Amino acid sequence: MKQERTEGKERKKRGALAALSIRLGLFTLVLWLLGMAALTLGTAQSVLLAMDDAADQLPARFWDEEEALVQAAGEDGLPGELDYLALSAISSTHVEVGDYFTEFYHSTGAVSPYRDVEVPLQTGVVYWNEIGNVVQASGDFVFFRYVTPEVWEAQQPAQASGYTWLDLSDGEDSRYDTIRGQYSELFGEFSILGGGFCNILRLEGWFDGSRFEPVRISGASDSDLMTGSGSYGVEDDFTFARQMLQAEGGLGETQSTPLGALDAQGRIRWQEICDVTGELQPPEGELVTLYAVNPKVEFYDPGGPLTWHGERYHSLLTLLKGRREQLAEYSDYSASRYSLLDTVLFRRAAAYEEPEDGQPVVQALFALRGSPLLIAMEFLRNTYLVTFAVALAAFLLLRRTLKRRLIDPLREVGWRMADGQPPLLGYDTTWAETDRLVNGYRQFQQRAQKDHDEAARLGAALAYAKSAEENRRQMVSNIAHELKTPLAVVHSYAEGLKEHIAEDKRDKYLDTILSETERMDGMVLEMLDLSRLEAGRVKLSRSEFSLEKLTREIFGKLQRAAEGKGLQVRLEFPDECVISADEGRMAQVIENFATNAIKYTTPGGQIQVWTSQGVGKTVFHMANECQPLSQEALDKVWDTFYRGDEARSSGGTGLGLAIARQIIELHGGKCFARNTAAGVEFGFML
Repeated sequence: MKQERTEGKERKKRGALAALSIRLGLFTLVLWLLGMAALTLGTAQSVLLAMDDAADQLPARFWDEEEALVQAAGEDGLPGELDYLALSAISSTHVEVGDYFTEFYHSTGAVSPYRDVEVPLQTGVVYWNEIGNVVQASGDFVFFRYVTPEVWEAQQPAQASGYTWLDLSDGEDSRYDTIRGQYSELFGEFSILGGGFCNILRLEGWFDGSRFEPVRISGASDSDLMTGSGSYGVEDDFTFARQMLQAEGGLGETQSTPLGALDAQGRIRWQEICDVTGELQPPEGELVTLYAVNPKVEFYDPGGPLTWHGERYHSLLTLLKGRREQLAEYSDYSASRYSLLDTVLFRRAAAYEEPEDGQPVVQALFALRGSPLLIAMEFLRNTYLVTFAVALAAFLLLRRTLKRRLIDPLREVGWRMADGQPPLLGYDTTWAETDRLVNGYRQFQQRAQKDHDEAARLGAALAYAKSAEENRRQMVSNIAHELKTPLAVVHSYAEGLKEHIAEDKRDKYLDTILSETERMDGMVLEMLDLSRLEAGRVKLSRSEFSLEKLTREIFGKLQRAAEGKGLQVRLEFPDECVISADEGRMAQVIENFATNAIKYTTPGGQIQVWTSQGVGKTVFHMANECQPLSQEALDKVWDTFYRGDEARSSGGTGLGLAIARQIIELHGGKCFARNTAAGVEFGFML
């Protein structure tokens, strides 16, 4: 059970490539994140400086109209003029950051890491008068100049009778649905029923201070007044100016026509925007009619909530209105909050009737809010993608290098070590450590093979020592049996020659004596070789050689013997089949197999030789067509001096297969013999 748990833990172990990939990937990711974090923080600091510069520009419109603001706040100002100027300034306080970065890199000719975009910032503006009342603040509104019906019907160019505005902050007010639906953020205007931009308004309603509450709104666009080619437009003096194209090219003189005159001629196509007459009643019960030109629309995004000095505010504008007096007392920088995640900057402007007067007539508080960190990330989006792709490519390249030069050789050594085989060549061993690993294991495997051979030899010697006496008796018996017949022949023929019997057969007797003597000499040599093998006194000299090439050479030497019996030899090797063994001894084994096969194959039969590969082993097969052997014969065919009846009449010592078996076992292999459908198959496995 303990062994099973240990094996289970080993199976769960992560591979070296996976472990290195995870660690290398995490290291690359952390390195990339640190680099991008440093770049982002540096960019965020630059964005913060750009925001500070942008905040300084917020009061610019206030100072441009300072004199007009003072005049509008006085008794000489037209009705609603102060509100109009404030709303006009508020509508122009849209601030963006981005040009600073692109312009810098374009001027130096360098490749910019930033996207060429401008990111809008959240703004808020509050205007208030000398008695502390809020005049106007950022919000949703339409503001315009107007004239009374009397001025309109006079059909003359005219200055504005006054200024007013519509409050669009109530999103559920049906009167302003069309204005909201037709608003164009690009031009800051709204169109009439899908036509041109609305340039002329006719309103009926009442005044609520400077704000107008309409019950009916009609509108027209300047494109409705012009059918020919040329330049045209509605002017602020309530006229329609146009320049017709001349025949020879270019524009002619400008012709101005009062809008009241065009209306009297029926040339203004009024389209109704809303009509809630009867639903709303003026406080005094009397409606007034106004004519307006070039209305401007402003929609304000209040932004999200924020915390200021421990207090939570719904929006930036809520903070400005709620802490207006306190914020106005601070200097420009002491009231600002600098944070890379959420920065709020304030600026104050004041207009005085007289320079020496300490009480301002009109004041304005400007606020700018943005996240330098998020803006920096918006600028660097492409940089993130490019650098991440570069980091990923570097990670994959380094991983590939580690795999080829470290992991693959390590795997090869591990797999070959498990199978007991030497590592294959062809792996990248550029690094010294992997080269030492592969070559070191190859040398270790060679030493282990030598030790294995020596152990096999010593084992054979030990086995021989244990059975020496029995083998000695068996050997003496076998030798006596084998030498009995040739010695008897030699003795009888020698006696005949001595007594001069059959002198005419003298040469025949001498040939027989020599043949039997050579046979006994060969037998003695093979017995000595077998004795040395069994005693373990033979040392192998291993080398790598082709088993296919060796087999073909041996059958080449035996070709005449095979052809003499009309045998067909088929050698079928799937590949070169390189093995590590003693080439001389393996030649002796194959030659004994081949001689035995040629001797016992039926004349005209076939001998087939092939090899097969297993897991860490090579199997040699040699099959010949002959009579099958009995089970007893198959069991004893590898024994010393064992021969069948057919062998006794065909020569031989009966030691060839026994010697072959000893050589294979000395290599650590095993011999086998079995019947086939056509004969007998002999072979060995290394």
